[in-house]
Amino acid sequence: GVKSCGTGREGALMCFELLAATLGRLFEPYAAQIVPCLLVCAADGSGAVRAATAAASRALMAKLSAQGVRMVFPALINALSTAQWRTKQAACELLGATAFCAPKVLAAALPTAVPALQTVLADPHAKVRASAEEALREIGQGAQAGSSSEFAKLAPILLAALASPDKQTAGALRAVAHTRFTQRLDSSSLSLLAPVLLRGLRGDNLAETKRRAAHIAGSLPALMKEQKDVAAVAPDMMPPLRALLADPIPEVRATAAKALGALVGGLGGAAAPEMRDSLRKAMADGTTA
Repeated sequence: GVKSCGTGREGALMCFELLAATLGRLFEPYAAQIVPCLLVCAADGSGAVRAATAAASRALMAKLSAQGVRMVFPALINALSTAQWRTKQAACELLGATAFCAPKVLAAALPTAVPALQTVLADPHAKVRASAEEALREIGQGAQAGSSSEFAKLAPILLAALASPDKQTAGALRAVAHTRFTQRLDSSSLSLLAPVLLRGLRGDNLAETKRRAAHIAGSLPALMKEQKDVAAVAPDMMPPLRALLADPIPEVRATAAKALGALVGGLGGAAAPEMRDSLRKAMADGTTA
């Protein structure tokens, strides 16, 4: 009957957990085939099956390499865009299990996982929103373990801003601006910081929020370990910064101009030609003077 079927699913998931924990990377080639099963079982009506799914997900994610994560992410990202709320909830839970990856693997996964989870923070179903927030919290805890002590204190604040951008963005930017970093930041740190900066650069924010976001954006070349990480987010930062060149507040315009110059100057050869051309055009445009 239904109970025996549930027991069978629970047993199969326990086998997956054991195989992942025992074989490690040798089990990785099967990960992409198992993820669809985990998505289904995470929304199972049996609590025992759901618990076994969570345990199997943690065991699987903990052993994946960066390549393994890239193998399973497409199925999880696609699941977030389905109409079925249970499937989206399951995908959030599996993305949250990314927190159990090795620190370097987690760092590589965050730039994909965090934006994907952000897309469902405003989902109409409360359980999907709650799962996305919980997944971000778990990922934030994982990121804290591999980040500097200064950023570890900021991670919960940034996650709160991701979950409630209208209420928490200004406070999060204030906390970042008042932090003195003694170590450079990595890509996992930037994956949490960049969305908050982009939200802060929006034209409908208070002048101080826009000015602070622009200042931090211009500091990224000095804050980051790898300039390629800055180059990855710079194309998203440039349009809102250019828009702020026409802001009615002089301090906002001045800070945005300095930030644009710092981004392009700091990236040097890493800055795409179109970014440099776009900046020159903006500087020559009389409407942004």
